[in-house]
Amino acid sequence: MQNWIPRRLFSRQAETREREQIVARSIDLVQSDPHAAGIVDSFATTIVGAGLRPHAALDADVLGMDKETIRRIQAQMRAVYDAWSPYADAGGRMTDGEIQYLVQHCVLRYGEYVVLLPMIDDPVRPYSLACQVIHPLRMKTPTDLYAKGNIRDGVELGEYGEPAAYWIKKTDADNPGRYLADSSGNFLRIPARRGHRLQVMHGFITEDPEQVRGMPFFAPAMKFF
Repeated sequence: MQNWIPRRLFSRQAETREREQIVARSIDLVQSDPHAAGIVDSFATTIVGAGLRPHAALDADVLGMDKETIRRIQAQMRAVYDAWSPYADAGGRMTDGEIQYLVQHCVLRYGEYVVLLPMIDDPVRPYSLACQVIHPLRMKTPTDLYAKGNIRDGVELGEYGEPAAYWIKKTDADNPGRYLADSSGNFLRIPARRGHRLQVMHGFITEDPEQVRGMPFFAPAMKFF
């Protein structure tokens, strides 16, 4: 095996460029190959279906409550979810079930999902909490912050490698994000938490130690397509 010389990446910028290139290939593959598109849709439909619903199952013995009280609280919990679900999307387009389906698509196509959790003060909404699904490619490290050792591929890390904040590139209708410079002035720094409450949900399948971003589902098999 003397001619087998594996390629190794020794900089965070090189790792980011390689991951973004793989994501771009995965996007093109899913949009142009019917087999890849069918795989993504089949997985998302099988896993999510019409939408996963939280199951209220309180333990009466642990809580020290009678069963009638437990049943009443569980019914109230289901009612809260049923009232919130149609208004789950910050953009007002999707129910919670449809957001779950989109998130599963993102995991397979991009290798990860990014959901912001704004609190929207709107009398039409029964609850302020909302979900805003954003494109994972908008999360990256600003070019003028490359030298900071605690930001990796758009994720600002804490002392133990936990996400402390996320750097999200701005965008608007008149000046789409892909045309903005990658300097920090064109980014939003969103803390991962505000007190006990999550402000960003960033999920991916962890396959390597110290991994901070996900890899597309098709990454190992792209050349076969």
